[in-house]
Amino acid sequence: MANRYVRQFEFTNTIDSPACPVALEKGAVLLDTKTNTYYLQLKLANIGAVPVSSVKVYIEAFDGEGNPAYSGQTPGIVAEYNVLVPVGEAFGTKQLLPVPNNNAATFRVYIEQVTTNTGYVLDFPREQYTDSTGRDISLERGNALAAAREMQSKQAKTYRKMWGAKWYHVLFAVWILVYLVYLIWVL
Repeated sequence: MANRYVRQFEFTNTIDSPACPVALEKGAVLLDTKTNTYYLQLKLANIGAVPVSSVKVYIEAFDGEGNPAYSGQTPGIVAEYNVLVPVGEAFGTKQLLPVPNNNAATFRVYIEQVTTNTGYVLDFPREQYTDSTGRDISLERGNALAAAREMQSKQAKTYRKMWGAKWYHVLFAVWILVYLVYLIWVL
């Protein structure tokens, strides 16, 4: 099975949207040697502050001269990833997107819509994307993951303090009750 898909080439995104909590870490064009068909594989990363439950992606492919790589490429390749992705985690590599041929030399991957696990739907129009030479998403993933872990650590510390305070008050109330029972019994 490992020899079934042969990597033709890898790519990074040629466009960027700093406001988007999901970004393309890298992509690859794969050849299925069994069926002789091509697939696009994307590795997306949640670099935002909250978990993501759904992502809609729009992909444009261009040949070496900058022309659309696939005939009839309007509206392009559309994919949707419906998976819960924690902060700082990567996803999408298991979902292969079929492409007509291997004419593409570059890709533009637009993250059009992101749904967080809290139900917020964030839209990112294609007009807001800017050209990019490729950014290092792994550092941003690491920062997002560290921030999420720090927030969880603070929440756990607050919970422990709150739970300890509750037990302190319960024990104090029990002590007062025992003392009152003792006073009534003695008097």
